[in-house]
Amino acid sequence: MVKLVRVSGYSNSGKTTLVTALVEKLTGQGVGVATLKHHGGKEHIEATDTDTWKHRKAGASASFLISSDSMTIYDDSDQGTRIGRAVGLCPPDVELVILEGFKTFTGIPWIAVRREGFELVPIDGDELPLCIVTDETDVDTDIPVFNHSDVDRVVKLLADKLLGGGE
Repeated sequence: MVKLVRVSGYSNSGKTTLVTALVEKLTGQGVGVATLKHHGGKEHIEATDTDTWKHRKAGASASFLISSDSMTIYDDSDQGTRIGRAVGLCPPDVELVILEGFKTFTGIPWIAVRREGFELVPIDGDELPLCIVTDETDVDTDIPVFNHSDVDRVVKLLADKLLGGGE
């Protein structure tokens, strides 16, 4: 069964750097990984007057753009439904899907990414993160705290908590 983990934090906190490093380390260990990136804007990414845009304007609930080396999906369903559909489209070797962003999405284990001097993603409420990745030096918490350069330790935590044991 595919496992999900959310990597969340505000702009410039280091999310993309962490996700890229996690993908490199995990795939290097033979773990199949896919990623889903949240687009924070409400505007459509799809350009107007394209064929797929015209299809959706005509009433199609989804439109797929397929080229020789990639696929783009435009889907107007709610965010939770889109995440489930995207996970369902993952190749069979995928064991872990890393969601980048999705700060307000709940129900998925998550990693809080923070950078001193920037707005800090809050660590409170009912869903505490698996760990905090930060450059802050004095974080008062029982949650594991790692520096941005501690990718190996984050990978080990993911292996232990989500993937059934580390190497």
